[in-house]
Amino acid sequence: MSKNNSLKKPVLPKNESGEMSVDNIAPRRFLIDYDESADIKKHWVKDDGFLTHWMNAYTLTIPGGEDFNVRTIRSYIDDITDESLRNTAQGFVAQELSHGKAHGEFLKVLTRQGYNTKIFLSIYNFLSFKVLEPLSTKLSKLAFVVAVERINELIAEVNLEHKLLDESPSEAANLYKWHFAEEIEHKSVAYDIYQNISGNRFMLAYSTLLCYIINLTFLIFGTTACMVQDGSILNPKNWLRGFRYFFTKEKFFWKLSWGCLELQKKSFHPSQNQNLHLAEAILKSRDITA
Repeated sequence: MSKNNSLKKPVLPKNESGEMSVDNIAPRRFLIDYDESADIKKHWVKDDGFLTHWMNAYTLTIPGGEDFNVRTIRSYIDDITDESLRNTAQGFVAQELSHGKAHGEFLKVLTRQGYNTKIFLSIYNFLSFKVLEPLSTKLSKLAFVVAVERINELIAEVNLEHKLLDESPSEAANLYKWHFAEEIEHKSVAYDIYQNISGNRFMLAYSTLLCYIINLTFLIFGTTACMVQDGSILNPKNWLRGFRYFFTKEKFFWKLSWGCLELQKKSFHPSQNQNLHLAEAILKSRDITA
């Protein structure tokens, strides 16, 4: 199958810096069906165990994580004083809902490949949404969404910039490319809502630190769990590739850490991160297919 998305619309307008102008956040139609006919091999990212399981771990966190984002933003919709931002927030919610649904469908692929996702999901959902969420204040949850959206943007940037999905089956790759592109597209929305509602710097710093620790922990836990189940946990190639991804080649750890620190600067705004060009080709499509 073709790895390119279909039904493209005209090129999105550019702003003065040459970046795409994002004025209308709206969901796209995800049309890939992960039924029995979706034959996706176990190590579907470049035949690489680490990269595949890193992506799989990301999928494991998305349905519950996106639902949390939606609950949080919806609780503030009526409090947003800027009408344009309120409309953008509605589009953000619609995109997040579609991400959660699509990754939930991809979990069927992991199940057919023989992975038991129930243990991870039970731990993740219990700690995140039965323990941490009820203990959090309403504002801290909004600040947490700001932080998690910054992390999602940086994950998207690293993977699209290094073209890690370009040689993967389109049924899998286009799910992640679409999701990553929309994370870049709506990277400013949660931040703008937070500034409109409060802008409290201490709460943002606290929530960013918490989000940084929690997200890295669950992503590494999920990756490790998948490697244990497919018997590759002791394969030194996986650990070497993980080291290179984090520290020397893609440098994810350094980019993530610096990106979260940048979020604390008063002069920072997500739109300053010039990465929309990475998503441009994908965002031309309204229908996402394989």
